[in-house]
Amino acid sequence: MDELDLPRYERRVSHRGWEIRSRHFVVVSTESSAEAERVAGELEATWVRIGRLADYWTKLHRQPTFATSAVGVLITRESRGTRRAPASDLRLADGELDIYLQMPKGSEHFEKCLPDVRRGAWSTFLRVTELEHRLPDWVRTGLGEYFAREQSGSGSPPKDNSARAEAALWIRYLLEGDDARHAPAFLLAVGDVLNREPDERIYNTHAVRGRGRPTFDGEPPQQWHPESLTRQGNILAQFGRWREEPLVGQPVLEALPENDPQLADEARRVVVLLKLLNRQGAPGQPTVRPRAYALVDGQQRDLTAAVTDPDSDHEVDLEALRRRLSGPEAIPWATIDADGELLLWNDRERIDSFFGGPTSPFSASKRDGRVVVASRMADGRTLEGWLEENSDTERTGRPVARFKLIAREAARPKVNERN
Repeated sequence: MDELDLPRYERRVSHRGWEIRSRHFVVVSTESSAEAERVAGELEATWVRIGRLADYWTKLHRQPTFATSAVGVLITRESRGTRRAPASDLRLADGELDIYLQMPKGSEHFEKCLPDVRRGAWSTFLRVTELEHRLPDWVRTGLGEYFAREQSGSGSPPKDNSARAEAALWIRYLLEGDDARHAPAFLLAVGDVLNREPDERIYNTHAVRGRGRPTFDGEPPQQWHPESLTRQGNILAQFGRWREEPLVGQPVLEALPENDPQLADEARRVVVLLKLLNRQGAPGQPTVRPRAYALVDGQQRDLTAAVTDPDSDHEVDLEALRRRLSGPEAIPWATIDADGELLLWNDRERIDSFFGGPTSPFSASKRDGRVVVASRMADGRTLEGWLEENSDTERTGRPVARFKLIAREAARPKVNERN
């Protein structure tokens, strides 16, 4: 990257207000530098989340010089119609002002404005990657609402019947429904359609307030229907069931002792590993044993049992599972992690961090036909967890996660230690 492409300064005060320059955003607040810095941080964090999904559609955002200081943002107490200075006065980036935030004073108002900040991050990402006219309305709008949410994997679907709410529901279902089972097919299918038809623009131009702007009209092309993207003809029925039970596929956690946040966090991590083992299988630990050979009719034959019964009790090889999940030959998969975020098969850094490498706190074994995961906690306690079928007929799609807490072992007294 040429040094001329980099921001010349990170912060300054001018006649426009307090100005903060991050990698991609130029944020000006008429009130304080702290406000501008906080918005810039939220915008950059949202672009990181967006970039993880956009990797399946484009590589433009991975270029070193991508969108350097390309997005202008203004934060003010005044509405856009009453602002004395025109918005065009803020030509901070490569064009006109991109995001205009009317934000009342106070931290509580800032929290309420965060969804708008994230929607602005999504719309500007579409603009600089030139994807804004290549995605159908329901995908574009639904993803905007998806990124606007504070956290994935939580809350019930809204009952709003508007087109925006319906699009948001579809995207949330395709990315997170049934423990994110549809996410790989959806993400790869969107990228496949975009790559097959790189110049397709699926919009009509209408006259709006005296000028033409792109807008969508009628049904999207067939290749953009949910049935086509997921290659599942019964996706509409599955979507309807998910609307009634949005947490289907997510285990119901057995009640844990209150006032122990460390235990609750560890239980969620154990459940993630149980879900992965339930889907991918529980590979056995390699064992070393002698082999027996005999000459039969002049030919050497191996008399050692070649295959171990997969249903028999055995230790689970978690390193083999990690390679199966994130290796070059990994079959695309997705799940909701312990933080409620979407975890995908090619996010190797997060997968490796979860397993912990040689110092992993996890161990697993198959006992009496079920997989048991044990996690060694920092305070010396061990938490064991396993999944059982749910006896609640209304929650048959949600197994129950049971836990057993093993207290830390007491320190053995030294030989010469006196009472």
